[in-house]
Amino acid sequence: MNPFAAASIRKAERKLIAARSHSIEIAAGSVIHDCYYAMHHAARAVLHARSGDAPTKHAAVIAAFAGLSRELDGTGMLGRTLKQAFDARLKEDYDTAYTTAVDMARATLIGTESFVAACREFLGVAGDSE
Repeated sequence: MNPFAAASIRKAERKLIAARSHSIEIAAGSVIHDCYYAMHHAARAVLHARSGDAPTKHAAVIAAFAGLSRELDGTGMLGRTLKQAFDARLKEDYDTAYTTAVDMARATLIGTESFVAACREFLGVAGDSE
């Protein structure tokens, strides 16, 4: 694995640890925020490991990973999970009328766990970030 991919997956793992550390009932929005960034950095790690480069813009990362996701999981589900987390983060961060539901935060955390695990597996990184 190249140094950029290694650094990016470590950052993803730190964001996942941060997401797990929040009380979902009290800080559902913070869970969503950290989950999205865990997935974003994990996706960039995989993209960089695959091609030697990774986009920096969020929309470009999502688009590039969506194409690769169909190859990785056969369904494109990982790409959809990343896009759903991005949309949830945008609502949480910028929509002043939006209140993150606890159920949405729980579902996003579960999706993030699977997403980061799949990226670690693709990269050949053993273990769990717990």
